[in-house]
Amino acid sequence: MTPTDRGSTRERILETLAEIVAEGGLSDFSVQVVADRCGVSHRTVYRHFPTRESMLNGLVEQVSTAMAARGGPDGIQDVDELPGAVAVNFALFSDLEPVTGAAVRFSVGTAIENRDRRHRTDAVAAAVERLDLPTDEARQVAGVLRHLASSRTWLLLRDAGLDAQEATGAAMWAVTELVAALHDGRGPTSTDNPANRPRSTSR
Repeated sequence: MTPTDRGSTRERILETLAEIVAEGGLSDFSVQVVADRCGVSHRTVYRHFPTRESMLNGLVEQVSTAMAARGGPDGIQDVDELPGAVAVNFALFSDLEPVTGAAVRFSVGTAIENRDRRHRTDAVAAAVERLDLPTDEARQVAGVLRHLASSRTWLLLRDAGLDAQEATGAAMWAVTELVAALHDGRGPTSTDNPANRPRSTSR
């Protein structure tokens, strides 16, 4: 078997796994089911992926590699770059369905997912720090922006019935509005946030 054959077999196994996960969830995920659907032997699957976790890691890695190959931004330097990054990444997430959906649903906590998530979280936090906000507010802002720009939010919007274009538009709108609010001095600790207004004690 040539290196190219090995690569294509690995990709076919992952694509098959993604299809199975999309159809029935993780409960239907077994090496034998993947092998049968893919048309390869049990041993071939184990040669590429010796454990279930390695298969899930493989899904995450495949999405990351495909995103990079297609020019998906891996981080931002400034919060004003975030709406554009969301536009590109959400479109790519949709182009890579169902692999992206399977990776997001069932890879939480795997080593590669944790590494990639930490990298992107740190990039957003560093961009927010450049706004010179109070520490508590910067932490809140970074958390919200990171969540909105994530593949998990993309999946939640798709699960809510939004098509690819609608999901991208909704996330871009939310991020753009929040960034504009920050530039206007309206953050989570400002007085125009309803959570910070005095609450009436009258009944």
